[in-house]
Amino acid sequence: DVPTGMKNPTSGNLKVMLNALHAAQNSQNFIYNGAEVETDGNSLAHVILRGGSNEHGDYEPNYYYDVLLKLIQQYENMNLINPFIVVDTNHDN
Repeated sequence: DVPTGMKNPTSGNLKVMLNALHAAQNSQNFIYNGAEVETDGNSLAHVILRGGSNEHGDYEPNYYYDVLLKLIQQYENMNLINPFIVVDTNHDN
């Protein structure tokens, strides 16, 4: 497995990012070059917080302690593994 980060969209929606993480960590079936392929999932997939916009369209960071606690709780609720969080300080953070 290769460490792979999933960023939240610029809307700041963490659920979209967590759904992508769930898909990456679990096995998938798809057709590739005419053959059915099954992956094992990537146990090293993790999240990257990049900030986002609020309901007023203003950009705000999402690295605050309360956001991190909420994110950890969502990791647990979705039975995700490897609760590793990277904070991208190059965008809206």
